[in-house]
Amino acid sequence: MKRIQLVIITFVSLTAATCGGERTLVKEAAYGYLDAMGNYRIAEARPYATPQTQTTTLDYIEHSIMPYVDQKSIEKNMPARITVKRVRLLNDTLARAYYRKVTPVKTQNDSITLVKREGEWKVSLLIKRSRTLDMMEKMAAGSKTKDSEHPEQR
Repeated sequence: MKRIQLVIITFVSLTAATCGGERTLVKEAAYGYLDAMGNYRIAEARPYATPQTQTTTLDYIEHSIMPYVDQKSIEKNMPARITVKRVRLLNDTLARAYYRKVTPVKTQNDSITLVKREGEWKVSLLIKRSRTLDMMEKMAAGSKTKDSEHPEQR
């Protein structure tokens, strides 16, 4: 009977340790990606993103949006402070990271999805569209208007 209890305690301890380690890896990947994106360092976000996210989202932002964003709009939103508040492991290869982004302009609470590929946790924006992309598109649209013109009055 004591052997069975010892086996159960050992199994529970190993499971808890493994989950804790996985949560830390997810948190580190999420923070690396969010900090880079939140501070407009797109190239630094690439190692934390899946190849699909790199080609569909990061390339789009870098080549189609960033050239049109007014530098003053970017400076207004910096620096961004990122806090990954909680990590939820959905299964062995899927996780959700809940975060808070604080900029001089606003505070945002949101989440991103991460997938485990080849032993590493990577951000996958194909599962849920990121608000970062929406915000950058709005900033790009706003920078094309005249200072006295409201974007909705075009």
